[in-house]
Amino acid sequence: MKPYKSVLFPLIAFMVIACSNPINSTVKSPAKDKTLSYKSSGDTVFVDGKTIVFFLPTTKDLENLSKEEGDESGFDEVTSDFGFYSQSVIDSLKKTSKIKTVMTNKKIITTILDNGSKISFDRTKGDNIVGTVFTDGENEPKIDFGVATDVDYWSMIKLYFIDYY
Repeated sequence: MKPYKSVLFPLIAFMVIACSNPINSTVKSPAKDKTLSYKSSGDTVFVDGKTIVFFLPTTKDLENLSKEEGDESGFDEVTSDFGFYSQSVIDSLKKTSKIKTVMTNKKIITTILDNGSKISFDRTKGDNIVGTVFTDGENEPKIDFGVATDVDYWSMIKLYFIDYY
């Protein structure tokens, strides 16, 4: 077994367990004192307000991809890097409580805009197995596929949430 796999599998197991449990959470937004929430049900996660959704494959998805592409496909390294950099950003944002974050392996990500309209996105239809969805509750969400460093994520956050962050 390669050395990174001994670190990767516990990380993926933690994220899968954390992401697969139904979530009913409420977070107070300090800027507007507006109560925002995100929920998940079945294969869908619902988000509203100013939120960043980090999405990644399920353990079953990874197993299937590894069977199709082979052990040297690099999927383990991709998910490991994604978990590391996204968790760094999530931890920092939780301390500031300005923007909500969600880590999920749900297939469908539905954004509920402030006007009540819903925009759904199927994470399995993209170019990569990991990525982010940025939403401010007002505009169409921005979807970004692939792994980014924490520095890259902060640049994307500043660009998308320019009036808020």
